[in-house]
Amino acid sequence: MILQRLIILYFLLLILEGALRKWFLPGLATPLLLVRDPVVLMIYFIALRQGMFPINSWVGGAVLLSVVGSLLTLTVGHGNAAVLAYGIRANFLQIPLIFIIGQTMDRQTLRIVVRCLLWLSIPMTVLIALQYFSAPEARVNVGVGGEGTASFDGIGGRHRPSGTFSFITGLVAFYTFVFAAWLAALFDKRHASPVLLALSGVAILAAIPLSISRLLLVSVALVALGSAAAFIRMPRWGRQLPRLILVIGVSVLVTSQLPFFDEAVDIMGQRVDEAARIEGGSAGFTRRIGMDLFGPFIHSEFDPSGAGLGAGTQGGSQMLVGERGFQGGEGEWWRLLFEMGTILGTFFIVMRFWLTVRLGLCGWRMLSVANPLPWLFFLACGLLVLNGQWGQPTALGFTILGAGMTIAAARLGINEQNQPDTAQ
Repeated sequence: MILQRLIILYFLLLILEGALRKWFLPGLATPLLLVRDPVVLMIYFIALRQGMFPINSWVGGAVLLSVVGSLLTLTVGHGNAAVLAYGIRANFLQIPLIFIIGQTMDRQTLRIVVRCLLWLSIPMTVLIALQYFSAPEARVNVGVGGEGTASFDGIGGRHRPSGTFSFITGLVAFYTFVFAAWLAALFDKRHASPVLLALSGVAILAAIPLSISRLLLVSVALVALGSAAAFIRMPRWGRQLPRLILVIGVSVLVTSQLPFFDEAVDIMGQRVDEAARIEGGSAGFTRRIGMDLFGPFIHSEFDPSGAGLGAGTQGGSQMLVGERGFQGGEGEWWRLLFEMGTILGTFFIVMRFWLTVRLGLCGWRMLSVANPLPWLFFLACGLLVLNGQWGQPTALGFTILGAGMTIAAARLGINEQNQPDTAQ
């Protein structure tokens, strides 16, 4: 029971961390960056005592990379122990938590998380609407530490909100998970009432244009597209189509009547058009994705031994050079090769790629036994596992939670099966 409560606490701190750093405890903004770490260590301590700490290739690989990476960091890298500790925390510390969540999360905890996501989406959308219509310097848009602003440049006189999170990326991950939870509740009536489904559906639809974020639009679209596989792999779930159409219809009808919706949709359209113009249309967007994925491997300036763990994170940059930034590049794989070097960095990228594949196969196979939840959670977290910016604490948190819930949902759905398939 204590592990279940700690997992829920981890989830709640993931949602509220930014609010604590911006509004409630701005003077503690820097230490609150690590607010979930004590919870993680408590989970590990209890798991060790109960003989539930995972021993598998993923955890073993993380330990090996952290040891070798630490030696290189202290001998030929930046040599800063604090930055090294932050780098270990960003890259490796929370990997075992994926499998502890997968092994220990029960049905009640899973449903609590799903319902919390749906309920929280409603006040979150109200909050981002306030941020959307407020000036960047307004209290509701204050930045981390109670200084500056957390809103980002948008278009048409509007700015991108961040909700309770420190940055827009946290808001994107949150609503992507909310949408996956919404679809999970649509497939399984036990997760949410029709009223909650309708209200959270309105919240999701309103949040997409209010965010002025192409990434959120694309993320939700990918989850929606991937969820179509549930109807293909589970023909009997076709009976849910009338319910799906009804709930979506009601949500769209209500959302379209909101006074700000037309303007928000128009601003979002301008944002998409402006970005397409700057990037050179779909070809430019494709090139950008290609550079994120393949650019690091054709880059010839990376040190084979790396600059040292943590050097590529914004927190590490602050400690090393006195200002936040991306020393090795903003893309995650750029950061890993910059920090860890071409050999260790490539090994870690392959680890994350293979974990993504295993989680995807786990979710896909569960569709054949009429269990869509692992697939839906994978759709929400898969890209974060593969290429998400783990140096950003919120992105790391959603990665760990989503991967763990994918495994847990598979395990819970096949308790009566003789051949379970998880990513372990």
